[in-house]
Amino acid sequence: MKTTTKIYAALLTVLCPLSVPAQENMLKAISDFKAKHLIFHTVEQNGENEGKKWYANMAEFVMPKKKEKLLLPLITAYDRDLPEAYASMKTIAKSAVDYYKNSYDDTRIIAYDDNNMQMLNLGGKAGYSYLMLCVRDKQDSLMRHAITIEWYREGRKIKGAIYDIYGRDPRKKKN
Repeated sequence: MKTTTKIYAALLTVLCPLSVPAQENMLKAISDFKAKHLIFHTVEQNGENEGKKWYANMAEFVMPKKKEKLLLPLITAYDRDLPEAYASMKTIAKSAVDYYKNSYDDTRIIAYDDNNMQMLNLGGKAGYSYLMLCVRDKQDSLMRHAITIEWYREGRKIKGAIYDIYGRDPRKKKN
């Protein structure tokens, strides 16, 4: 019994450094998605808040409805990274009129910029699908990484946006 415990402890010691950091699956899936040349417009912002750097990157995409399966790796990556998140949201609309609740319970706000004054609103739109993960930075407990993806069907196309935001966690107090 003690030998088995020691073997498991040794395996954990070896395998723990190989574990995937938080949101790593989502970042890789987004990188692969962007490599498919589906992005048509990007906006990048960055700055500094009391010596701490922040950024907010947005990439819009359009693709034919028949290529909707390209979103599946993003959904799978989201599910893999979900245990690391302190806040999350997942809503997959089945049709253009599906998910028409438009209530505050179904929305999320992600604040960013130097003083967390700019905001990204997610949720409550008819026919939209959303994935959102917020993960605290393990190196700096005051900072967080938010990754969100929203998309909807419009005729024969799927349109959406990917947001990658890093900055001060509004839920954490400054020292």
